[in-house]
Amino acid sequence: MKSDSKRFAGIIINSRSKDVDSSLYSMEPLGLEYVLSIAEDEGYENRLFDNLMFPDFENFVLAIHAFKPNIAGFSVFDCSRNDSLTVAKSLKEQGTLILFGGYHPSAYPEIALKKEVDFVVIGEAERTLPSLLQKINSLEPLLDIPFLAYKRNGI
Repeated sequence: MKSDSKRFAGIIINSRSKDVDSSLYSMEPLGLEYVLSIAEDEGYENRLFDNLMFPDFENFVLAIHAFKPNIAGFSVFDCSRNDSLTVAKSLKEQGTLILFGGYHPSAYPEIALKKEVDFVVIGEAERTLPSLLQKINSLEPLLDIPFLAYKRNGI
């Protein structure tokens, strides 16, 4: 994606759970909010996209595309992996760099590195993301960035 602005989309596909009193609640994406703070510190305009903030999934995806992120960081749970890959694929087609993080990718980075995913941040993003965002547009090698998985030469 060619653009002078740097935009980072923090994406989570969340679900509502039922409490013991039958009230509905959802998880606060605190880890993803930390990620957005890191991106902001590195000069990125950022926005949080939680599917529960939209009337339906289509509007959720349209809003992400309208933001035109250079980088999309997904917080992925096992139950949201397939939907995350679907959204990642549509963003990848417009030239967005795709990062996966969260429980599922941290536990199984080799499974999370599908063709739609450029990088997997393993564990806490605070250890990895600043270096990645600093080096991503340079010619510096990424090999010395801790807790980062990615494919080299398509493998």
